[in-house]
Amino acid sequence: MLKAIISTFTLASIFSIGFAEVSAKENSKELALADIQHIDQDNYFTDLAERHEDSVDEVKERKSLLKEGVRSEPVIKKEKKPASKPKAETQEENIAKTVTVKATAYTAHCEGCIGITKTGVDLLANPNERVIAVDPSVIPLGSKVYIEGYGYAKAEDTGGAIKGNRIDIYMQHEKDALAYGVKEDIKVKIIE
Repeated sequence: MLKAIISTFTLASIFSIGFAEVSAKENSKELALADIQHIDQDNYFTDLAERHEDSVDEVKERKSLLKEGVRSEPVIKKEKKPASKPKAETQEENIAKTVTVKATAYTAHCEGCIGITKTGVDLLANPNERVIAVDPSVIPLGSKVYIEGYGYAKAEDTGGAIKGNRIDIYMQHEKDALAYGVKEDIKVKIIE
Protein backbone atom coordinates (compact mmCIF):
# COMPACT_ATOMS: atom_id res chain seq x y z
CA MET A 1 0.00 0.00 0.00
CA LEU A 2 2.80 2.40 0.92
CA LYS A 3 4.53 1.52 -2.37
CA ALA A 4 1.33 2.35 -4.27
CA ILE A 5 1.06 5.74 -2.52
CA ILE A 6 4.73 6.55 -3.19
CA SER A 7 4.41 5.39 -6.82
CA THR A 8 1.30 7.52 -7.30
CA PHE A 9 3.00 10.51 -5.68
CA THR A 10 6.12 10.04 -7.83
CA LEU A 11 4.06 9.67 -10.98
CA ALA A 12 2.03 12.79 -10.13
CA SER A 13 5.25 14.73 -9.51
CA ILE A 14 6.70 13.68 -12.86
CA PHE A 15 3.51 14.70 -14.68
CA SER A 16 3.35 18.07 -12.95
CA ILE A 17 7.02 18.78 -13.74
CA GLY A 18 6.43 17.76 -17.37
CA PHE A 19 3.37 20.01 -17.63
CA ALA A 20 5.28 22.86 -16.01
CA GLU A 21 8.05 22.48 -18.62
CA VAL A 22 5.51 22.43 -21.47
CA SER A 23 3.76 25.46 -19.99
CA ALA A 24 7.08 27.28 -19.56
CA LYS A 25 8.02 26.50 -23.18
CA GLU A 26 4.65 27.78 -24.42
CA ASN A 27 5.03 30.97 -22.35
CA SER A 28 8.56 31.35 -23.71
CA LYS A 29 7.28 31.00 -27.29
CA GLU A 30 4.50 33.54 -26.64
CA LEU A 31 6.99 36.00 -25.13
CA ALA A 32 9.38 35.51 -28.05
CA LEU A 33 6.54 36.09 -30.53
CA ALA A 34 5.47 39.22 -28.63
CA ASP A 35 9.08 40.46 -28.71
CA ILE A 36 9.28 39.87 -32.47
CA GLN A 37 5.98 41.67 -33.03
CA HIS A 38 7.17 44.55 -30.85
CA ILE A 39 10.46 44.78 -32.76
CA ASP A 40 8.66 44.60 -36.12
CA GLN A 41 6.22 47.31 -35.01
CA ASP A 42 9.09 49.53 -33.83
CA ASN A 43 10.87 49.03 -37.18
CA TYR A 44 7.61 49.85 -38.95
CA PHE A 45 7.22 53.14 -37.05
CA THR A 46 10.91 53.99 -37.50
CA ASP A 47 10.67 53.40 -41.26
CA LEU A 48 7.54 55.55 -41.49
CA ALA A 49 9.13 58.31 -39.42
CA GLU A 50 12.21 58.38 -41.65
CA ARG A 51 10.14 58.28 -44.82
CA HIS A 52 7.95 61.21 -43.72
CA GLU A 53 10.69 63.06 -41.81
CA ASP A 54 8.78 62.86 -38.54
CA SER A 55 9.63 61.54 -35.11
CA VAL A 56 8.57 58.01 -34.20
CA ASP A 57 6.31 59.51 -31.51
CA GLU A 58 4.52 61.70 -34.11
CA VAL A 59 3.92 58.69 -36.35
CA LYS A 60 2.61 56.61 -33.44
CA GLU A 61 0.32 59.48 -32.40
CA ARG A 62 -1.06 59.84 -35.94
CA LYS A 63 -1.61 56.09 -36.15
CA SER A 64 -3.52 56.07 -32.85
CA LEU A 65 -5.57 59.10 -33.92
CA LEU A 66 -6.41 57.35 -37.16
CA LYS A 67 -7.61 54.26 -35.25
CA GLU A 68 -9.74 56.44 -32.96
CA GLY A 69 -11.12 58.44 -35.88
CA VAL A 70 -9.75 61.67 -34.41
CA ARG A 71 -8.28 64.37 -36.62
CA SER A 72 -5.96 67.17 -35.63
CA GLU A 73 -8.01 69.64 -37.63
CA PRO A 74 -11.36 69.23 -39.35
CA VAL A 75 -11.52 68.58 -43.06
CA ILE A 76 -14.48 70.01 -44.89
CA LYS A 77 -15.46 67.86 -47.80
CA LYS A 78 -15.54 69.99 -50.92
CA GLU A 79 -18.07 69.55 -53.65
CA LYS A 80 -16.52 69.01 -57.03
CA LYS A 81 -16.95 72.02 -59.25
CA PRO A 82 -17.66 71.53 -62.92
CA ALA A 83 -14.58 71.85 -65.08
CA SER A 84 -14.00 75.33 -66.37
CA LYS A 85 -11.18 77.23 -67.95
CA PRO A 86 -8.39 77.18 -65.37
CA LYS A 87 -6.50 80.20 -66.72
CA ALA A 88 -9.49 82.51 -66.24
CA GLU A 89 -9.95 81.26 -62.67
CA THR A 90 -6.39 81.98 -61.61
CA GLN A 91 -6.39 85.44 -63.17
CA GLU A 92 -9.15 86.50 -60.78
CA GLU A 93 -7.18 85.45 -57.71
CA ASN A 94 -4.13 87.00 -56.08
CA ILE A 95 -1.06 85.06 -57.12
CA ALA A 96 1.61 85.42 -54.43
CA LYS A 97 4.33 83.58 -56.33
CA THR A 98 4.81 81.18 -59.23
CA VAL A 99 7.38 78.38 -59.02
CA THR A 100 8.50 75.83 -61.58
CA VAL A 101 8.65 72.31 -60.16
CA LYS A 102 9.22 68.66 -60.93
CA ALA A 103 5.95 66.84 -60.18
CA THR A 104 5.22 63.24 -59.25
CA ALA A 105 2.15 61.58 -57.77
CA TYR A 106 1.48 59.37 -54.74
CA THR A 107 -1.34 57.48 -53.07
CA ALA A 108 -2.35 56.83 -49.47
CA HIS A 109 -2.66 53.09 -50.08
CA CYS A 110 1.01 52.15 -50.30
CA GLU A 111 2.80 49.76 -47.95
CA GLY A 112 3.81 51.68 -44.85
CA CYS A 113 1.51 54.64 -45.53
CA ILE A 114 -0.79 55.71 -42.74
CA GLY A 115 -3.02 57.92 -44.87
CA ILE A 116 -2.68 61.04 -42.74
CA THR A 117 -0.85 64.07 -44.11
CA LYS A 118 1.64 66.20 -42.20
CA THR A 119 -1.13 68.69 -41.38
CA GLY A 120 -3.59 65.98 -40.31
CA VAL A 121 -5.77 65.44 -43.39
CA ASP A 122 -7.01 61.84 -43.34
CA LEU A 123 -6.80 60.81 -46.98
CA LEU A 124 -8.37 57.41 -46.33
CA ALA A 125 -11.50 59.04 -44.90
CA ASN A 126 -11.42 61.89 -47.45
CA PRO A 127 -10.12 60.28 -50.65
CA ASN A 128 -11.29 63.14 -52.90
CA GLU A 129 -9.13 65.77 -51.21
CA ARG A 130 -6.81 67.59 -53.60
CA VAL A 131 -3.56 67.56 -51.66
CA ILE A 132 0.10 67.93 -52.54
CA ALA A 133 3.29 67.17 -50.66
CA VAL A 134 5.78 70.04 -50.72
CA ASP A 135 9.04 71.32 -49.34
CA PRO A 136 7.65 73.91 -46.88
CA SER A 137 10.64 76.19 -47.51
CA VAL A 138 9.44 76.57 -51.12
CA ILE A 139 5.65 76.25 -50.77
CA PRO A 140 4.34 76.81 -47.22
CA LEU A 141 2.10 74.14 -45.72
CA GLY A 142 -1.55 75.18 -45.89
CA SER A 143 -1.06 77.14 -49.13
CA LYS A 144 -3.71 76.96 -51.81
CA VAL A 145 -2.04 76.36 -55.17
CA TYR A 146 -2.93 76.07 -58.82
CA ILE A 147 -0.94 73.38 -60.66
CA GLU A 148 -0.58 73.62 -64.41
CA GLY A 149 -2.33 70.63 -66.04
CA TYR A 150 -3.94 69.51 -62.75
CA GLY A 151 -5.86 72.35 -61.15
CA TYR A 152 -6.31 73.50 -57.58
CA ALA A 153 -4.86 71.72 -54.57
CA LYS A 154 -3.68 72.48 -51.07
CA ALA A 155 -0.17 71.99 -49.67
CA GLU A 156 -0.94 69.63 -46.77
CA ASP A 157 1.89 67.07 -46.79
CA THR A 158 5.66 66.64 -46.89
CA GLY A 159 7.81 63.73 -47.93
CA GLY A 160 11.37 62.51 -47.58
CA ALA A 161 12.08 62.87 -51.32
CA ILE A 162 10.27 66.19 -51.68
CA LYS A 163 13.10 68.72 -51.48
CA GLY A 164 13.38 72.06 -53.21
CA ASN A 165 11.23 72.62 -56.27
CA ARG A 166 9.45 69.26 -56.19
CA ILE A 167 5.84 68.40 -55.46
CA ASP A 168 4.04 65.09 -55.03
CA ILE A 169 0.36 65.15 -56.00
CA TYR A 170 -1.99 62.90 -54.00
CA MET A 171 -4.18 60.67 -56.14
CA GLN A 172 -6.84 58.33 -54.82
CA HIS A 173 -5.94 55.39 -57.07
CA GLU A 174 -2.48 53.88 -57.50
CA LYS A 175 -3.01 53.37 -61.24
CA ASP A 176 -3.60 57.12 -61.66
CA ALA A 177 -0.51 57.98 -59.63
CA LEU A 178 1.61 55.61 -61.73
CA ALA A 179 0.10 56.94 -64.96
CA TYR A 180 0.96 60.52 -63.92
CA GLY A 181 4.63 59.57 -63.80
CA VAL A 182 7.21 62.36 -63.54
CA LYS A 183 6.59 65.75 -65.11
CA GLU A 184 9.29 68.39 -65.46
CA ASP A 185 8.89 72.18 -65.58
CA ILE A 186 5.37 72.35 -64.16
CA LYS A 187 4.19 75.83 -63.13
CA VAL A 188 2.65 76.07 -59.66
CA LYS A 189 0.92 79.30 -58.68
CA ILE A 190 0.78 79.94 -54.95
CA ILE A 191 -2.43 81.82 -54.22
CA GLU A 192 -2.67 84.35 -51.39
